Amino acid sequence: MKDNIDIEKIDRYLMRLYYFGIVVIISSLVLTCYYYLKVDFDDMIKKVKLI
Repeated sequence: MKDNIDIEKIDRYLMRLYYFGIVVIISSLVLTCYYYLKVDFDDMIKKVKLI
């Protein structure tokens, strides 16, 4: 019985780690895209003001 409980705890912990990892990866990708788009957008605004 004790072994089963330990395995369930480990499985839950691994699932949490897995989901946490996915969330971190997605959020970092979104932030990176946002950062690059924001930089491009700022550059475009500067070019438009120059013209």
